[in-house]
Amino acid sequence: MARTGAVCLRGTRPEARAVKYLRARLHQAPPNRHPMHRFLVQHEAYGPSRQLQTTIDPDGSQTALLHVAGPDPEPYADALAAVESVREWAVTDARGDGFYVYARDTLDEDGRGLLAAFDRTGLLVMRPVVYHADGTIEVAVVGPTAVVQATMDALPETTTADVVELGSYGAHRLETASSLTERQFEAVDAALASGYYCEPREGTVEEVADRLECATSTAAEHLRRAEATVMRRLVTHGRL
Repeated sequence: MARTGAVCLRGTRPEARAVKYLRARLHQAPPNRHPMHRFLVQHEAYGPSRQLQTTIDPDGSQTALLHVAGPDPEPYADALAAVESVREWAVTDARGDGFYVYARDTLDEDGRGLLAAFDRTGLLVMRPVVYHADGTIEVAVVGPTAVVQATMDALPETTTADVVELGSYGAHRLETASSLTERQFEAVDAALASGYYCEPREGTVEEVADRLECATSTAAEHLRRAEATVMRRLVTHGRL
């Protein structure tokens, strides 16, 4: 997966004009990230944050509904209250592995630049948009090749992109690997590395917990949730 600031999707064949699916990770320098994205990066217990719905208000502010993975909403709420650009907000109590956030925010220059890049006729932004704890933003779009290309070309100078997946659109892409949380990914990766999924099994949940530096019960819960998500997708779509 090559990192580039100029993603090229153009082609001369007729099929190059077909509708395309693109999933990318966007990179911004820390000063250019939204303050609450910086919060996720700085606090290991939180993230990712999934933007489930969003609208742009007539005054140019953005209203969004997010789900944030994390154990305690109070520190997040305190940080949110301290962001000057946030006009209104509400945070629910923790539910399961996270909590929900409603926020109305005045976009800064970088936020407006990203919004402008993805706000174009013929382009569909697939939800959720995922703000990862490593500082990247994962976004998937569907549209004609020329429109998708124009979106990548219009990214602000402060933003570069990694193309994670590119191809024709199909219904099975509605659920992507982003359905797993960052911590669930880490747990599965640790389990594979320790031999937990070998036959016969070579690793243990305790070894997974050691790699994650967390309690054994927490590691087991991450694995159970990840496995449930993968199995649900397999049964629903007949593929992974």
